[in-house]
Amino acid sequence: MQGTEFSRMEWKSINLIKKLAQIQTDVICRSKRKQMDIIPNGLKVKNPLQLTYYTDYGERLCHTLSKKLRNHLISILYSRQEKIKNELSKLETLIQNQPSTQTSTWLDFTKMRQAIYNTHFTSLQRKKDS
Repeated sequence: MQGTEFSRMEWKSINLIKKLAQIQTDVICRSKRKQMDIIPNGLKVKNPLQLTYYTDYGERLCHTLSKKLRNHLISILYSRQEKIKNELSKLETLIQNQPSTQTSTWLDFTKMRQAIYNTHFTSLQRKKDS
């Protein structure tokens, strides 16, 4: 395999690490909101009969549906996280099995990728916390 293909795999791995950091910060943020029982405005279901027929039952039904939507979104994020982790492990195996990969080069690459993950994750956390 040529150097450019190896480089493509490295970049793909780095981009997957960035996606993983993004999804993990989303999971953390949404899980905190779930613990505080906060539903984002985009997931709130409004009672369509509010103007003509208002009941507590309708409001509770809409609130329950909103919670279920929020929880479903969190489960989707968890499944995406697992898919990316699986893809990353497959890619790591491919990169490690390359005949041109030396142990020192691989260690340097993994350290660099971990540093990129850490900085990306912390910057995303700061954005979400503020």
